[in-house]
Amino acid sequence: KNRMQDNNLDGLRFSEQTLANLNAFLKDKTITPELEQFIETVSLTGLLCYPWETVRELLGAKLDQVLDGYNTKENNSGAVEKSKQELGQALKKFENPPFTLQRICELLSKSHSSYSTSDKFSFAFEKTVSVTTVEPVLQPEAYHQRLSELTNKMQATKKAVGVVESMDIEKEISV
Repeated sequence: KNRMQDNNLDGLRFSEQTLANLNAFLKDKTITPELEQFIETVSLTGLLCYPWETVRELLGAKLDQVLDGYNTKENNSGAVEKSKQELGQALKKFENPPFTLQRICELLSKSHSSYSTSDKFSFAFEKTVSVTTVEPVLQPEAYHQRLSELTNKMQATKKAVGVVESMDIEKEISV
């Protein structure tokens, strides 16, 4: 279960602490557990209300970290370094978040569980940065409004699925 399904939106809301963590990252380039959680949070919503330039730097550093992890397993530093350079440049070309931001964050937060080799991961990541459509960075108020809309939509879907499941169970019982 994720936080949106549990209706626990506290970690999804804009916070000055997250902004401070992102700004600290710009200085020391350390991806803290809080920033790892931030990437996972964006993977849930695809919404962004923090400066894109800062988040883009964080995602680039996380991309390097993920690819270095594959290099450790595969011992293929030439291919990994090439992927780091090419994919990093593709990410840096965006002046605003790509509409695939949610998928980019999913890949970066769950890479090793989904892709067994750096080639497979790199191909998937390349597809997410081979787009031209971008999304705006939202102001905190607009971000919270969209977050509420997404949560309400998710709850409505959950209720609808529950109704269908209960109808299926009733069919099975009556047979």
